[in-house]
Amino acid sequence: MPNPFQFAWTRAKRQPIQALLTLLTVCLSAVAVNTALSVSSQVSTSSDDPDRFKVVAGYTDGNNSSTYGLFKPKDLPALSKLADAAQTLDLQGWAAGDLLEYGGKRYKQGQAISTGPHYAELSGLKMLQGSFLSGKPGEAVVSQDFARALFGSKSALGQSFRNLSSYEGGPSAVLRVVGVMQPPQTDSNAAHLIVPIKDEAYGNSSVLWVKAKPGQGVAARAQVLAAVRQTYKGKGQAQNRDDQGAPRLLVKGMSESEFSSSYVDPIPRLFALFAAAMLVIGAVGLFSLQLSENSERAHEVGLRRAMGASSRGIVLERLLEAGTLVLFGGLLGSALSAALLPLMHSITGTSLFRNGLNFTPLTALSTVLLLLGVAALSSLYPAWQAARVRPSELLREA
Repeated sequence: MPNPFQFAWTRAKRQPIQALLTLLTVCLSAVAVNTALSVSSQVSTSSDDPDRFKVVAGYTDGNNSSTYGLFKPKDLPALSKLADAAQTLDLQGWAAGDLLEYGGKRYKQGQAISTGPHYAELSGLKMLQGSFLSGKPGEAVVSQDFARALFGSKSALGQSFRNLSSYEGGPSAVLRVVGVMQPPQTDSNAAHLIVPIKDEAYGNSSVLWVKAKPGQGVAARAQVLAAVRQTYKGKGQAQNRDDQGAPRLLVKGMSESEFSSSYVDPIPRLFALFAAAMLVIGAVGLFSLQLSENSERAHEVGLRRAMGASSRGIVLERLLEAGTLVLFGGLLGSALSAALLPLMHSITGTSLFRNGLNFTPLTALSTVLLLLGVAALSSLYPAWQAARVRPSELLREA
């Protein structure tokens, strides 16, 4: 069988423009597929931890309305004592922080939350710089995107700014940045500002984070839910009583996926659709390139058939030629992905790649194998058609 690399090079010289366009399409397809796989694999790594869950509690009345926000930091010791299987407990609540001031300029940002010092560990929050809150007043953790908007090219660590927001009309607070974070992966309203929680915080905390002792997730969930019901049963019913009926305590224990918002990040899907479109374009280009060569190489194939070449050999040869072109384009595209994806991530941050990127050699290998599979499918019919050439018909035409 002739060398497929030699035939691929000969074909490229015969039709340089079409071959170059096909190679470019395959290369771009490899970049698109690598990006889609990197994003989706990073999302898949954020699966639920059976030993980590959240609890929300509140009161619901006869109108089927409910208010979640029952916990206070001072209640944690009592809850921990009633739940032996729980290793760590911490709280998350809302915080005033939608209007900030730095350098004489005011900035509006999205959601702000208040938490305890164990929130980063329990929620899986990724710290990019510095450390998480230690619980001291005046500390703040900001997201990477907001740190760029607030401080520009300056290092955010150690910078101080004023929090002009206050639900109760109190004086503005000066906050100092101790850490820069990546927004939580599964929360559509990811906070850009985190401050220490305190008993005087606006309202009560809405979420109780729980990490169970290893292998005791089921027992910890049951114990914590029972502890919450025992601790808060009957509290706050006077102000929640409604004419339609007496309020009742409502407690829910939820995994990460159950607690997450119904919002679905569209970026992974957009990358997947773009990758699929590029694969279709590449397959069509390769298909048309192979078909156009059937007429040009008909005499060559007929001569080889007359000299004893089998139809199977002709088909295999054409598939190897297409595979050689796609292999080169896939390797080139994977090399570009390795260089471009980290650069794009560093420039755009979490505004584009909310969950980060997970580009590995396995990702590149999967992309190349996928491209080779698409190349085989798109070249199968042209190769089969080329193998049907009969030497006798070519001699009559000659």
